[in-house]
Amino acid sequence: MNKNQDNTGDDNVVIGNRKVNGSRNVIIDATDSNGSTILNRPMVIGYNAKGGPNDIVIGAGAGSGSELFLLLDKLASQSNSEVSKKIVTLVSELKSDQKDKSKIKTLWSSVEKVVTAGSAIDLVVKISPLIAALLT
Repeated sequence: MNKNQDNTGDDNVVIGNRKVNGSRNVIIDATDSNGSTILNRPMVIGYNAKGGPNDIVIGAGAGSGSELFLLLDKLASQSNSEVSKKIVTLVSELKSDQKDKSKIKTLWSSVEKVVTAGSAIDLVVKISPLIAALLT
């Protein structure tokens, strides 16, 4: 944001030359003299945005192809309906602005305990450290 821009509000992201009024806005405007906006690198933009490798994530609370969510989706598709429901609840809690770490730990523990099939075990092994990192 340059000196000429209005800085009213919190957690704003501005690319280009535009005034901001309000909070948690993402504004992408022309960034060069030709009126072009060029986004040519992986990036995460916005309040509480989360992304994965090679992803562009834009906006407050935006999330994308994070390996964790991809792996959880695969695990849910390989699980029975009871476990799948727990995984859906877990994903919702992981994406929440007000994460309840105790709830995340309990949900993940209950999923971990019941997964016993071959490829699902591989997914659990990959997911466990990603969730553990979020709980520290």
